[in-house]
Amino acid sequence: MVANHPNGLMDPCVIRLGLDREVSFLAKSTLFENPVGHLTMQAFRAIPVFRAQDGNDTSQNNATFDLCQERFIEGGAVVIFPEGVSHSDTKMKRLKTGAARIALQTQDAAETLELHILPVGLFYEAKDIFRSRVSMAVGAPIRVSDHLKAFREEGFDAASRLTQEIDDAFGDLVLQADDAEVWDGLVAVARWTDAHAAHDVAAVQQRAQDLSAAYRRLLQTDPSVAADLADQVREFAHLLRMVGIDDPWDAHAPHFTLARVVRDTATFVVSLPFAVLGVLTSWPPYRAFRPIAHKIAGKELDLISTIKALLGLVFLPPIWLIESILLGYYWHWWVTPIACLALPFCGYVALRFGEQADARRELFKAFWLGLTRQKMLSQIRSRRAELADRVDALLGQQL
Repeated sequence: MVANHPNGLMDPCVIRLGLDREVSFLAKSTLFENPVGHLTMQAFRAIPVFRAQDGNDTSQNNATFDLCQERFIEGGAVVIFPEGVSHSDTKMKRLKTGAARIALQTQDAAETLELHILPVGLFYEAKDIFRSRVSMAVGAPIRVSDHLKAFREEGFDAASRLTQEIDDAFGDLVLQADDAEVWDGLVAVARWTDAHAAHDVAAVQQRAQDLSAAYRRLLQTDPSVAADLADQVREFAHLLRMVGIDDPWDAHAPHFTLARVVRDTATFVVSLPFAVLGVLTSWPPYRAFRPIAHKIAGKELDLISTIKALLGLVFLPPIWLIESILLGYYWHWWVTPIACLALPFCGYVALRFGEQADARRELFKAFWLGLTRQKMLSQIRSRRAELADRVDALLGQQL
C-alpha cells in the first residue's frame, strides 16, 4: 500500500482500520531510538528506514528491503509513504522510488507471488483537532508483474516509470492545491454546495477532488469565468461571516418542535451531572495535552495528533487512577473502584456534552436569525442555492 503522509503515526492507524487488516509500515529509524518509540514501532510491526538526512548509513536499507520481502512472502501487507516524510503541505512532495524498487525486487525474487501496489489517499478535515473526521480513498491496484520484464532490462528506469504511475494514481485520490487558501476554499465549497457532503467526510473528499480538477481545467479554458466564480465564493463567505454562521446549511435547519425540545432537555438533564464530573476530573489534563503536544511537535504540525494520542494513552489512565485513590481516601475506600470505572465514562460524557452543546448553539443561532433576520437568512439560502447551481453547471462541464 502506498499513501500520502499528512499525519504522522495516525496515517498507518487509519489505513489499518479502514482496510480492516494488519499492516506493517516503513518508519524513519530515529523513531526506534528511544524505549517508548521502539515499543510503539514494535507494536505496529514497523520496519526502519535509514535516511541520509538523519545521519544514517543508507546501505542499512538493504536489510529493510529484505524485511519487506519477507512480509510480502508471508502474505502480509506493508504500508509505504513514498514522499519519504510526513508533512502539512497542500501539495504532495516528489515521490521517491523506494516503494517501486521494493515491489519490483520482491516480484523478481519470487515470481510466483502475485504482488500488487494499492494507492491510498488520506483526507483529514482538521487533523490537529481531537475527534475530527478523516476519509480514505482507495485506488485501483497496480499489478507489479506487468513491470517485471522492463525492470529486468532497464532497472532503475523501470522503477521510475512505476513511481510515475503511482504518482498519477494519487492525482485522483489526494486533494492538492497551490496553497492553504485554495485548499480550504475547495473543501468549503464542497460542503456548501452539496447536502451529502455537508455531513459525510468521504463525500467532501470526493467532491473537493472533482472541484479541484474541474477548476484547473476551467482556469485553462475560460480564466475570466473562473475568476468570476472565485469572486462569488468569496462574497458568499463574507456574507456568512457577517451573520456569524459557519455552516450555511444551518440556515436550512428545521424549526424546533415540542418533541425535540423535550428530548434535548431530558438528555441535557440526565447527562449534566456526569458531564460536570467529567469536566472536573478530565478536562484539565485534556487541555494540558494541547500546549504540550504543540511544544513537542514544534513546526511539525503533522505530528500533533500523534503526540496528543500518545499523551492521552500514557497519562490519562494513571491520572484517573490517582484521582480515584484520592476520592477513596477523602470519602470512603469503596469509592475508589467505582471511580476507576466511572471517571473514564464521565470524561467521555463530558466530551460528547461539549460537542452537542456546540451543535445546539449553532442551531439556536440559526433559529434566532430566523426569528429576527428572516430576510438575511433567506438571502443565505438563495445565495447558497445559486452558488451550488453555478458550481454544478460550470464545473460539471469540465469533469
